[in-house]
Order: sequence, then structure tokens, then C-alpha cells
Amino acid sequence: MKILRFVGAFLIGLGAIYAAICFIAPSDMNVSASQRLKGTAQTFRMGVTDFNHWQVWSPWRHDTTATYTYKGKPHSSGHAMLWEGEDLGEGSQIIQQFGCDSVVMLLDFGMEMSHTSYWYFTEVDELYTDVMWTYNGGQLPFWNRGFFWLLGAKDMIESDYQEGFKDLEQWVASSPELELDPCEIAHQLGL
Repeated sequence: MKILRFVGAFLIGLGAIYAAICFIAPSDMNVSASQRLKGTAQTFRMGVTDFNHWQVWSPWRHDTTATYTYKGKPHSSGHAMLWEGEDLGEGSQIIQQFGCDSVVMLLDFGMEMSHTSYWYFTEVDELYTDVMWTYNGGQLPFWNRGFFWLLGAKDMIESDYQEGFKDLEQWVASSPELELDPCEIAHQLGL
């Protein structure tokens, strides 16, 4: 009987500790990372807004079982990438808003709610661009907060973003001349 009381007290104690962690853990799943990269805003925008290029630089490209489907016109609202793989699971990403300084993407990981990703491109000079990549996963349910905090989910996503920045910069440096995107065409036409 003592063992049952000990196990019960232990489980209640663990539950109380986990509830305390959920109480102090962040209530949302928002991650942001930025990096100054060598290249123009146009070249980084081109790599980000054409999903056909993501398999070259994306930090999640390592799932060799993944298959991808692309829809819509690159560099414009509605361009989409759908994936399915053992590690990545099933999901999609679609450009919701395409702007010259920022891009908004909707992410669907097969759950009931969609998530949002934002990209910002600020040209510092002829050689460098500040690129910011953010993820807004929204409010976490109370009992999930402790799990995500203990897992270090925000740190993992930020680490992935930093890897993506490095590979995106290398891809831009080694890429042949890219076609002009809509922002560059408008700029050249004086619009």
C-alpha cells in the first residue's frame, strides 16, 4: 500500500511541476531570426519566392523521402509548395502576399489551424541585405506550452533559420544571373 501512495504522490508532484512549467513557459510560438547576407534584396527575394529553389537551400531539404508539388506562378501570390515525407510529414506553404520589401506565407502542417511566416528584405548597400525570417504559430494551448518549452522548439526553429540563411547566401553567391522578379521589373520601368 505504501508503494501505491508513493507512486501517487510522485505522479501528483510531477503533474504539479509540469503545470508550473506550463504556467511560466511562453504562451505563443513566435520565432524570429535575422542575418546580414551578402547579395541584393532582389536575389534573396527570388530564392525565397520561387519554391522550386527551396530544395537547394532550405534547412528541411534533408528528408530524402519527401516529394514536392508546385502550383501557381513563382514570385506572386498563390504560388504554393506541397510536400509529403517521412520526416517532414504532410503540409503546404503558399505565398499569401508578395511585396518588394516583405513576403507573407501561409503554412499548413496538416493541423486544423494555419500558421504564418514572414520574410523581410532590407538592402543595406550594393553588397549586403538584412534578411529577417519569422514564424507565427499563434497561441499554444496551456498544456502544450511545457512540452514545447522542454523540447526547445523555438531554439530548434531559430537554428534551422540560421542554417537556411547560410545556405541561401551560398546559393545566391553561386547562382547564375536570375530572371527579374516583379519588383525589379517595376523598378526598371519607373513604377
